[in-house]
Amino acid sequence: MIFITWNCQGLGASLAVRNLKEVCTKYRPSLVFLIETKKHQSYLKRIKKKLGFHSEFYMDPRGRSGGLAVWWMDELQIDLISGSSNIIHARISCTSEDAPYFLTLVYGPPKEAERSRVWDRLASLATSINGSWLCAGDFNEILNQNEKMGGNLRAVRKILRFHKMISDREFMDLEFKGSRFTWANGRIGVNNIKERIDRVFGNGEMREKFPKAMVFHCEPIGSDHHLLVVDLNYQQEKSPRLFRFEPYWCKHEEYDGVVCRSWNSDKYQNCSAADEVAAKLVNCSKALRSWSRKAFPNNRKRIEVLMRKLEECNNQMLTEEILIQKEAISREMEEAISYVDCKITEADNMRLMRAVAKEEVKAACFQMGGRKAPGPDGFIGQFYHCSWETVGDKIFELVKNCVENGLLIDLVNTTDLVMIPKTDKPEVVTQYRPISLYDSLFFMKALRKNCRRLKKIFAVYGNASGQLVNLEKSGIYFSANTDENRRNRVCRWLEIKETRDPGKYLGLPIIWSKSKAESLAFNREKMIKKIQGWKQKYLTQAGKEVLIKVVANAVPVYPMTCFKMPMKTCKEFDRLISKFWWGKGLEEDGIHWKAWNIMTLQKKKGGLGFRDFANFNLAMLAKIAWRLIQNPEALWAKMLKGLYFPHFDFLNASKGGRASWGWSSILEGRAFLK
Repeated sequence: MIFITWNCQGLGASLAVRNLKEVCTKYRPSLVFLIETKKHQSYLKRIKKKLGFHSEFYMDPRGRSGGLAVWWMDELQIDLISGSSNIIHARISCTSEDAPYFLTLVYGPPKEAERSRVWDRLASLATSINGSWLCAGDFNEILNQNEKMGGNLRAVRKILRFHKMISDREFMDLEFKGSRFTWANGRIGVNNIKERIDRVFGNGEMREKFPKAMVFHCEPIGSDHHLLVVDLNYQQEKSPRLFRFEPYWCKHEEYDGVVCRSWNSDKYQNCSAADEVAAKLVNCSKALRSWSRKAFPNNRKRIEVLMRKLEECNNQMLTEEILIQKEAISREMEEAISYVDCKITEADNMRLMRAVAKEEVKAACFQMGGRKAPGPDGFIGQFYHCSWETVGDKIFELVKNCVENGLLIDLVNTTDLVMIPKTDKPEVVTQYRPISLYDSLFFMKALRKNCRRLKKIFAVYGNASGQLVNLEKSGIYFSANTDENRRNRVCRWLEIKETRDPGKYLGLPIIWSKSKAESLAFNREKMIKKIQGWKQKYLTQAGKEVLIKVVANAVPVYPMTCFKMPMKTCKEFDRLISKFWWGKGLEEDGIHWKAWNIMTLQKKKGGLGFRDFANFNLAMLAKIAWRLIQNPEALWAKMLKGLYFPHFDFLNASKGGRASWGWSSILEGRAFLK
């Protein structure tokens, strides 16, 4: 079943009607739910007829606002249970069994008080639900602060109330593709606000019945809201599998012969060492793939792969132009190295400069994990271990040429780069960051000479390392007392745009509000999000215990290592875990048969070993204090000493008159050690 839900913000505009027609032609939905039609039935019936739907239900608008419309095909037998200006609830029967038993279509009012009444209405409907239940529409609320961009932060009480409604109904948020926001106010610059307020939920039975359900956020044409297409039986196109070397091949009696014949082919003799090894690996993979289909017929699906051929290329000839470039890079490298402390002794350097020996290459090869994840060519370490007598000479020749002549082996020196999304639902490549990189922070006065100096640092680093600073992903955050003209000049000098929200650094907000509890609210939201995805009725108590200890307990670990959290926040974490442990189905809360202080005891003492977050917080801070005592020469330790206790040792340092939250927290850890 495919259906559409869309806040069209008035279906009178020709652009909105045209967009709806094109989407219906493309996806052929069985049902369409329209919100804020702002039109009466007579007009909407004409559009319904043009689109080919057979049945309908309407809630007329009040004046110039509101209005709901539901159209569906005859293949669906819909029994309308109730309807209002905000909720349409129905029972569905379908001969093909590809529809949920219950469908609730929602329009969340803009006003908080009216929204609360809608949440209460959903709670009353839940008591009569027995089977798969789908709930979709415009809820006019977000689940966490990451679902909003621009404007003021959403009040935490509103988010928690929405979370409670979802958790009590045992709803699960369906996965989606497309933009991570579904509404925008259409304004420009800092006044632009985007939110994800349109969504689709399903209960546990629905997710079991339709495990591949997917929501598509189509582009907002004719409305400020994205049109949502829901496919309950989404079939994703499969990508071709890459070649992967299988360790059990080595035990087969024919394996050595297959590798030897494919590796020792004469057609690669006129290639460079790098090209020859790359071509031999490709030839070997083809031979192993073909052979394995016959030798292991029962594993056909496992071993069938489609591997793209590696393009053969010739090494660049050394020209005068390239030589000049190398000399320029060498000069830049010398300047960059001048700022780095020397760690390699002359004896170390002599050992590193020795000629490469075959035994060294073999030893390095055999240090590779035999069954560790392979690279793009599909070969794991065990291939080289088992076939060293055949492939060893060419591998040594390849490495020797690379070390002695500085020739890059592009064809075999490749890897799969893992990218970490910087947002919940990334849309473009720039919203990912490579796992090997890290963020950097620079602090300076907004002066032109400082800008010139910073740009030179970027240039020297880039020329020496071959890495360029991505100015598009960079941002400048100014203090509040910096005037607008100076801000514009600095941004122009550095060619970096200003950011009003510097975001997070190592998982923590860079800018904190006056209330510590509000600043740490993102941890609470994150834990709620984790817990909300686990449905109590599908987990045993043992499963709950594992998920609490492995996932939920890990959420606030890093913030607790840096700051002494308010007791209110720690108690909130305890309460969330306790409620999840004792909760039952649709009930708001279960009976807590044991006090939380008993649950946090070790199992041998009658508890379950759950974490007491307040004590854990102190333990983490004590660990930081201990590291400060044991490693006083570390850079971070020297920085703290220069700021807070330049004339004393750490054990005798005082708090001072204007201590930061971080320093005050470390002193709490020191007191715990004493």
